[in-house]
Amino acid sequence: MKSDVESLVGQLFIAGLSGLEADSDFEARYSRCPCGGFILFGRNVHDPAQVKKLTCALSDLASQHGPDFGPPLVAIDQEGGTLSPLRGLVTSLPGNMGLAATGDPEAARCAGHVTGRDLLSLGINANFAPVLDLAREPLNPAVGARSFGDDPRRVAEFGAAYANGLLDAGVLFVAKHFPGHGSVSEDSHFSLPECRIPKADLIAGDAVPFIEVARLPQAAIMVAHVRFTDLDPERPASLSHPLVTGFLREEIGFDGVVLTDCLEMGGVREVGPVPEAAVMAIEAGCDIVLISHTPELQGAAFEAVRDAVLSGRISLERVERSVARIRRWKQGLAVAARASSPRAVAQSLSLDDLGERVVTFVDGERPRSWTFGPGALVLVTPAMDQITLAEDSMDVSPFLQELESCGVRCARVRCSMDPDPQEIQDVISLVEDSWRAMTGRTMTGPHRVGAAAGADCDRSESSSADGAGVPLPRAALVVRNGGGAPGQAALAAALEARWNLLLIGIRDPREARPVQAALSRRAPALFAYSTESVVLSALARVLAGEASPKGVIPVSM
Repeated sequence: MKSDVESLVGQLFIAGLSGLEADSDFEARYSRCPCGGFILFGRNVHDPAQVKKLTCALSDLASQHGPDFGPPLVAIDQEGGTLSPLRGLVTSLPGNMGLAATGDPEAARCAGHVTGRDLLSLGINANFAPVLDLAREPLNPAVGARSFGDDPRRVAEFGAAYANGLLDAGVLFVAKHFPGHGSVSEDSHFSLPECRIPKADLIAGDAVPFIEVARLPQAAIMVAHVRFTDLDPERPASLSHPLVTGFLREEIGFDGVVLTDCLEMGGVREVGPVPEAAVMAIEAGCDIVLISHTPELQGAAFEAVRDAVLSGRISLERVERSVARIRRWKQGLAVAARASSPRAVAQSLSLDDLGERVVTFVDGERPRSWTFGPGALVLVTPAMDQITLAEDSMDVSPFLQELESCGVRCARVRCSMDPDPQEIQDVISLVEDSWRAMTGRTMTGPHRVGAAAGADCDRSESSSADGAGVPLPRAALVVRNGGGAPGQAALAAALEARWNLLLIGIRDPREARPVQAALSRRAPALFAYSTESVVLSALARVLAGEASPKGVIPVSM
C-alpha cells in the first residue's frame, strides 16, 4: 500500500509507455511509481479495438492503485493535420492552420467536437490541444502549420472555438505552449530556444491567445521549454517560478492546471537532468510533470519529487494544492457533453466542403498560367520524413490515388529533401521520361509558355500548346521545408525552365517563399497545410477542375 505522500506525488505525473499494451513490466513499475495519467503516441496505436483495450487497462490499473483520485487522465496529442497519431482511426481533419484558412471559427469548433467524440470512443479523455503559438517565425519547424496563424486575436478566436468543441464532447483540453513558442527559430525538442521579446510585447502578442483561452471553464495550460529572458534569464518557462507562479498565476490570474511539456526534450536537458527538472517544475508552480518515453527517468523523477517532499524542499501543502486543482479539472470528465448531437455536428461539418474551404490557391505572376482539369501531370515529391518530432512523417501516396480517380493521369518522381545539382539533373530526366510514357510526346528543350500565356487561351491539355502546337507539359513540385532546403529552390527553377510549373505546399505556406524567389516569375501555388486525407481529396478535385479552392492564407506572406 502506497503512503499518502507517494499517492499524492503520483498524481503530479503523466507518463508514456512503450508498447501496445500495459504489460506486467509496466504494471510492476506503476506499482512502485504511480502516476495520475498516461499519454499515448503512435507507438501505442494499432487499431480501435486495441486502443480501447489499452485505455481500459490503464484506467483499471490506476483505479486499483489510487481509487480516491477519480479516473486517470488518458491523453494524446491529436491536433489534426501534421500531428495526428490516431490517423486512420479517427476522422481526418486538417489541423490548425488549415482550419484557420477557412476563415470560420465554427469550423474549428466542429473539428474540436468531432475529435473529442472520436477520442472518447477510444477511452481517451484529454487532448493536448489546441496549439496557441503564433506562427511568427517561418523557420521554426516546431510550430508552422500547427498554429492558427500569426495574428494574436485570430489565434485566440480559433483556439477558443476548438477548445470549446472538445469540452462540448466531454474531453479536457490543454492549450500549449505558454507563453508562446512561435517567435523563436529553434526547436525545443532539440535545444533550448531563447526569446528576448520584452514582457510588454509578450503580453500584447504571443500571450494573448493563452490569456483569452485561460478564461474558459476546465482550462489547462502547457508551458514551453523556451527561455524568456525578460521574465527569467536563467530557466525555461516550464521550470521558472517568475513565469509560472509570478506571470501566469499571479498576474494573469490563472488558477487552473499547469503542465510541463515533456521533460525529456532537449530544451530541458540543457538545464539539468530530468529528475531535478521535475522538482524544479513543481517548485516553479506546475501541477503536472510530463515524462513521455523512458521508464527509468519516470521512476527517477517520481523518487526525486517524493524525496523533495519528504525532506521539506517541497511542502506537502504545495503538493496538495496541485492535487486539488487536478481534481477540479477532472470533474469535467463527469459532465455530460454540452453541445448538439453528433448528427447535428456532422451535418455542419461536411468533410468534402471542409477540404475545399481549406485548400488555398495563389495565382502566379502570369495570370491563368495553370489550368485545373483532367490530363497528364508529373508530381515531384521530396522526402516525406519527419522534419521535427512535433509532426508525423507525411505521405502523399493517397493524393496520387485521388488524382487518378478524378481523371488526372499522374506520374510521381521522388527526390531527396535538398537535392544537389546532379540529382536535379536526374530528376529532370525522370520527369521527361514520365511525361513521354504518359503522353507519347517528347519535350526537346524549353517550352514557350510565354507565347501561350499571351494568347490568353484555355490552357487545358487539349488546347494549351507551345508555338508548335504541342500540349504544354504540367509539373507540380511539392514544397517541404523550402527555407531549410535550398536544393528545392534550384529544382523548381530547373522545372520552370521546361514545364508549366505549379507549387503545392503541404506545411506552412511561407516555405514556398524561397522557392518562388528562385523563379523567373512567381509560379501559381496551391496550399493544403497537411497531408490529411480530407485535404488531399479536396486538392485532387481542385486540380481536376471538379472543385474550387476557397481557402485564404492565414499568415503574412
